Amino acid sequence: MLLIIAASAFAQSPQSFNYQGVARDNGGNILAGQSLGLQIDIRQTTAAGTVIYSETHASNTNGFGLFNIQVGNGNPVIGTIGAIDWSNGPYFLEVSMDAAGGTNYQSMGVSQLLSVPYALYAEVAGSGGATGPTGPQGPAGPTGNDGAIGATGVQGPTGLTGVTGPQGVQGMAGADGATGPQGPTGAVGLQGPTGLTGATGPQGIQGLTGAAGATGPQGPSGQQGNQGPQGPQGATGATGPQGADGAQNAWSLTGNLGLADGTHFIGTTDDIPFTIKINGEQAGRVESSTSNGNNRSNTALGYLALNVLNTGSNNTAVGRNALVLNTTGNYNTAIGSRSLISNSAGSANAAISYAALQHNTEGSNNTANGYAALYYNLDGDNNTALGYWSLANNRSGSNATAVGTNAMRNAYSSTTAYTNQSVAVGFEALRGSSTAANNTGNNNTAVGYQSMLTNTTGSDNTASGLQALYSNTTGNYNTASGSSSLYANTTGYNNTASGYEALTSNTEGDANTAYGYQALYSNTTGPSNTAIGQVALYSNVSGFYNTGIGVAALYENVNGYENVAIGPNSLYSNTAGSRSTAIGANAMQYSNNSATGFTSYNVAVGYEAMRGSSSPSNNTGNYNTAVGYQTLLSRTSGSNNASFGYRALYTNTVGHDNTAGGYQSLYSNIGGYHNTAYGSSALYSNNADYNSAFGSQTLPSNTSGSYNSGLGYNAGYDVTGSNNTAIGFNSPGVTGLSNRVWMGNTSVNWIGGQVAWSTYSDEGIKDNVSEDVPGLSFITKLRPVTYNLNIHRQNKMSNKNGNMDETDWDGKYDIEKMKMTGFLAQEVEQAAKESGYDFSGVRAPANSDDLYSISYSSFVMPLVKAVQEQQLLITTLQEEVLQLKQQLKQ
Repeated sequence: MLLIIAASAFAQSPQSFNYQGVARDNGGNILAGQSLGLQIDIRQTTAAGTVIYSETHASNTNGFGLFNIQVGNGNPVIGTIGAIDWSNGPYFLEVSMDAAGGTNYQSMGVSQLLSVPYALYAEVAGSGGATGPTGPQGPAGPTGNDGAIGATGVQGPTGLTGVTGPQGVQGMAGADGATGPQGPTGAVGLQGPTGLTGATGPQGIQGLTGAAGATGPQGPSGQQGNQGPQGPQGATGATGPQGADGAQNAWSLTGNLGLADGTHFIGTTDDIPFTIKINGEQAGRVESSTSNGNNRSNTALGYLALNVLNTGSNNTAVGRNALVLNTTGNYNTAIGSRSLISNSAGSANAAISYAALQHNTEGSNNTANGYAALYYNLDGDNNTALGYWSLANNRSGSNATAVGTNAMRNAYSSTTAYTNQSVAVGFEALRGSSTAANNTGNNNTAVGYQSMLTNTTGSDNTASGLQALYSNTTGNYNTASGSSSLYANTTGYNNTASGYEALTSNTEGDANTAYGYQALYSNTTGPSNTAIGQVALYSNVSGFYNTGIGVAALYENVNGYENVAIGPNSLYSNTAGSRSTAIGANAMQYSNNSATGFTSYNVAVGYEAMRGSSSPSNNTGNYNTAVGYQTLLSRTSGSNNASFGYRALYTNTVGHDNTAGGYQSLYSNIGGYHNTAYGSSALYSNNADYNSAFGSQTLPSNTSGSYNSGLGYNAGYDVTGSNNTAIGFNSPGVTGLSNRVWMGNTSVNWIGGQVAWSTYSDEGIKDNVSEDVPGLSFITKLRPVTYNLNIHRQNKMSNKNGNMDETDWDGKYDIEKMKMTGFLAQEVEQAAKESGYDFSGVRAPANSDDLYSISYSSFVMPLVKAVQEQQLLITTLQEEVLQLKQQLKQ
């Protein structure tokens, strides 16, 4: 810690003296607004001498790191200050500090006490008798020894940055590096659409006439000709013998007529199943509900369908070998060759298509519709598979749903019963790896063409859209909605992607959220990012804890972390920068695009706040805060700036350590630094350094002046020089002048305080001391007058640049009614010239915008001299009178 003594003073009652200091940390930075713990020790004789008095203080620093204490009024630890014998010195002061406000004090150094506290000694010194007559002036004494070196002063401001040196000569290009190894083959892209049909080719040349073909077979007989006319009726023939009786109610091969429902039927009249055969082989079987007393009601149509049936009932089998081995299974429906071929005891299954549920033995309540759907299912229950080879490798899993060709085809093939709560809808959705035994993932939902195509152990994932979560293998708790969303994810978990190609490149990144077209498109390993909006965080690869909300927010970020961008194009160009906050359309749009990581700590809130140069590489400034429409719009390398309000610090590029609060405050500043402006248009035109303006339109005209201070509306409206102070509404200032203080405007008619104004007058700060002040010769030439001020004319003379606020208000011209007493400055100037007196009490105009002024306190010195001259004259006259009286007595 550094402690710089800034000033000290003393007070006689009570016994104490002031101590003032500036607190800094080990890096020389001011500790502003901080609680301090202080210990004061007074040592006798030497810097390491005995501590005869010690006390502690709890103090606070102000915004400049300044603190004030009174030595003697602290919490005593050793002795009392009143008991110190100041005549028995020398004495030394040691100051110790705890910057955290506690009692862990560290010594800041020891310095000798000089004149300050010895006024306490003077307080108790003995008083003398009546003052005697003044003796003659003695000869000048010898020059005294040099005083002790004073305490180190406050550190001066940082000098201006030097001019950038010329660019060095470019080095020779290095040799080309060796060709790197070939990368792995990328994933197979989507099949392109079928091309347009080509134009029809020209007709070929007609071939040679072939040999005559053989005579074809005889054609069918022609139609019968019309019936000829009926001939005459012949004689009646003899009656023939009666034929044999025909079969009653026989079925004709071409169908029967005149049937009665419930009366005529095909089948049996006893309790024997009705079997249909072709070529001697069973091709169908129909049973009644009481066949063989087993209450079966089965229907079979096809070669060996329901061939081994024992006690199973209410089964329907249509197709070759359908339900061929079923013995006790009930309520099954098998339509298609080899469907449910192995079922023995499974019930309430529905298998439609070739080889559907072919290997099912005891599984129940399954539905398989499609070629080889649920092909290998053994005893899994409650599964639904619709589509070619859907859920084909499932053995003992239950409750799965797969809709689509190859949907969940390679589902986990364990023969140990488990509950598969996954849902797959779409071509090859949740197809899984080719090794079904590895595909243990569960609780997944995949809807869309090849969604979750290669999943193995990943669980609790949701994919909706073409090839969503396409490459996922072991990642868990992911949600992907949109074509190719989370396409490349393999092991990443807790990711949410919604939108076309959102998080499409993510492989291992976790806990990311992306909503919008190609949001977080390039992310591979970066975790915990949030992107909402089209191409938000598009280029992010490994950056983490970033939030981008809005179209193209944080678009070019690659590995920057802990950034927040809300608004279209906000933080667009940021590549590797971290810990920036940009809220608003185009806020910090052209942020530094360096590929080397850095921390910016910039905050921009508002439309185009801190947008920066359109060449992002120039925008290297950090630790800036901009709140408001287009605040700090043009910032490039400027750092440590704070701006609040519409277009505050609007044109600032390289200026640093500026604070602007208010509409267009510090608007024109480009490279000025360490300026503070609070108020609408305060320091509007400034482009210089170390200026402070508090109030609307304060110091508005200053462009290149430095170290100026203004307080109040329109204060210092014409100030352009340096080291000026203007306090109060419309306190004027004068163009081009420096080192001046203006208090109040032309309407002020009283300035006062409890005590008189003091001026530094220490002999140690005065050179060229001379007793050349005239007395009566100057005073007798002065003409005291009374007068009335005309501030209408004064305002007109002071407002040649038109910057004064000319608003009228009640009492503005009251001062014109007051009778004044004083001198005319020009007459005083003439009197001084005639007296050969270089009089500092008259200040002539410094330029055409300035007015004459008088310092009335400066008249004290010539008046004192005049009194001394008169006193000498009186004394001389008194001596002459005394001599005359003595002569008369003689």
